[in-house]
Formats: sequence, C-alpha cells, structure tokens
Amino acid sequence: MTVSFRRQHDVLINAPAEVVYDIVCNPNARPLWCEASRKIEAPDRPLKRGERFREEWRTRRGIVVLNWIVLDDERPNSWTIRADTDLVGPIVIRYCLEEEGDATRCIHHVSNPRRPSEPSPEQVRCIDEDIIAGLAGLKRYVEERLRTQTA
Repeated sequence: MTVSFRRQHDVLINAPAEVVYDIVCNPNARPLWCEASRKIEAPDRPLKRGERFREEWRTRRGIVVLNWIVLDDERPNSWTIRADTDLVGPIVIRYCLEEEGDATRCIHHVSNPRRPSEPSPEQVRCIDEDIIAGLAGLKRYVEERLRTQTA
C-alpha cells in the first residue's frame, strides 16, 4: 500500500514570468538559489520535455543523488520534473508561473504519488521549511540578477 503526498507553496517575484522561467528551468542555476542543491550535471540552459539532469541534494541524512527527467515544459507558464527514488518513491515537482502585473507568482507543487508511508509531522515541517527557503532564495536571486542587469 502507498500514499499520495502533496504540498504547495508560492512566492511573488518582482520579475516577468520569462525571466523566472529561464532561471527555474535551468538546473545549473539551482545551487545559486536553493541551499539543498549541491551539484548539477546538465546543459547550462532551460531544459525541455524528455531531457534529463543529475542533482546532488543535501538532506538531513546526507547527500542523495536524484536523476530527474523533464515531464513538461510550457514556456513561460510551467515546468514539471520527476525523480524516481528508492526511499520515498517518485518525486514530482511542478513550477507554475502566473503574472500579476509586473511580478510573477511562482507556485511550487511537490508530490510523492506513491510514497511507501505517510510522512511524520516532523518530516512535513522539514519539507515545508526547505521549499519555503528555496522559494525565498529564488526570489532573492531573480530580483538581484534583474537589479544588476538594469544597473
């Protein structure tokens, strides 16, 4: 028996969706805005459906290697990736981008559609903290990059 686990968080970024998309969809940028992302093996550009990348991810238990495949790339609206893992089953992350005036709401969806067991409240808290920190890092990185480009 497995369970389906889902979480959703978002952040408002003061940048056009195209700019946010180019950063979110280029795995090489991840370590620049996401603390847990340690090392990436991928082309240095936004990846498209069917392309793969390898990521070393820092967890509370150590380093985990995730082999991702891009499931969906709808520029500049959404990007979906999946990594199959032995520990928690498949992990699916989807970024949805919605323009709000001159800003973009970046909505991060994560799911484990076939998780072997329900996560503990502590695990959910840690997952939420990591996602919120990653989105805050993305906001800082994108906005700082825009400021330095326009300066």
